[in-house]
Amino acid sequence: NILSALSSQDTLLKDGQKYGYLSGTSMATPYVSGVAGLVLSQNPLYAPLQIKNLLKESVDVIQTDKYIGAGRINAEKALTTDKPSSAEAIITSPGSSSFYTNEIISIIGTINGEKAKLSYGAGNNPQSWTTIKEFSNAVDGELGKLDISSFNDGVYSLLLDVSDQNGKVSARSAFYVVNKI
Repeated sequence: NILSALSSQDTLLKDGQKYGYLSGTSMATPYVSGVAGLVLSQNPLYAPLQIKNLLKESVDVIQTDKYIGAGRINAEKALTTDKPSSAEAIITSPGSSSFYTNEIISIIGTINGEKAKLSYGAGNNPQSWTTIKEFSNAVDGELGKLDISSFNDGVYSLLLDVSDQNGKVSARSAFYVVNKI
């Protein structure tokens, strides 16, 4: 949580209160943008993908049962990391918050890197992952299929790990299964 000034119109305010603790993307964005700017000032030739990967690779991993992205931003690690990965991992479908029932899902995305692994797990932040497919070449299109007809109702997550000689990047997407209507 971040202590923040609150608007006088904010419904979270108590009489006379001017500050409150908030969390989420809106609170994290200024920090991430600031660290990205610092990295770019030291490495003006880095491409946007390299900056994105460096920020993800240099976070402090936080153990939680909630999905919080890659972790907590760490400016010192970001500024002292030698060379970021140029690998790319994108899951375009299924999109987050998609609903499916008794079917085979086509997983669409992009892999740019030396090797990759596509996995799924139960929940928003799975404790274990089951491999769907491994790759040793670039792909832009269908990454695989997942038969969800035997899945219990609930949230499931996809994880795409892609690596190159400079590191690993990941993409995640959550979807909902509703088989037992």
